[in-house]
Amino acid sequence: MELREMYEGLGSDYDEVLERLMNNEGLITRLVKKYAEDQNFDKLKAALAKKDYEEAFTAAHTIKGLAANLGFTSLYECVSTLTEKLRGGEYEGTGELLSEALKRQEAVISGIGQLPE
Repeated sequence: MELREMYEGLGSDYDEVLERLMNNEGLITRLVKKYAEDQNFDKLKAALAKKDYEEAFTAAHTIKGLAANLGFTSLYECVSTLTEKLRGGEYEGTGELLSEALKRQEAVISGIGQLPE
């Protein structure tokens, strides 16, 4: 699978990402593969499990930024909602948002896994 195909499969705008990252496909590939190794989802899950909402906010905010910069729109939208709930001290429903974010994260990771080495 090529990079453009991965983005299209995720419903994301590859051309927008390409423009944002100076038309450098090699850079996008490196960043996307590095993203697959990011541990912030593990931190987010652990923080929510122990009700450490400050740590959960930090992890969610980081994921939100990464997803925005890499053009993972669906994931960004979901994590953005979670981030804003945590920012506002609204903890009800965070578990459901986390579950949805994890589904979207799995789709991203699956797509990345199909890219050539």
